[in-house]
Amino acid sequence: MSAPSSYPSTCHCVNSDSITGLHLQLSNALSESGRTCQDLTLHESKLKQTAKDVADAAMQLDMLRNYLAENDIVLNNDGLPAKTESETASRVAELEAKLAQYMCLQEQTECELQTVSRQRQDALAQVSAMSTQLNHLHSIHRVLP
Repeated sequence: MSAPSSYPSTCHCVNSDSITGLHLQLSNALSESGRTCQDLTLHESKLKQTAKDVADAAMQLDMLRNYLAENDIVLNNDGLPAKTESETASRVAELEAKLAQYMCLQEQTECELQTVSRQRQDALAQVSAMSTQLNHLHSIHRVLP
């Protein structure tokens, strides 16, 4: 009957080995879980950046479409102007004429600004001269009884 006395010790070893094996599996699973969490966090941040990039691109596309619509430029399915070349050329000529008008107005405004600036400087010089004359008259008036 020596077998029954060794049975609990064998059972204890098997249980201890099983527990050690389970402990090792649990440790590996936790380690793998940590790596998976890190990978998930990395992928989430990449996904957020991609979503932001897509939103930015969509906003730029909307701005471009609005600009095209404001300038009466209609695109076909290929993304090319839907108007014929002559219509596009006339639109370009029209925009160039507007640009020339704006440039002419800008030049005129700059000339007027220079003129007004010179007039201001002249007026300041006259005020300064009159102030000097006035001070001179005040000093003469004080000397004379």
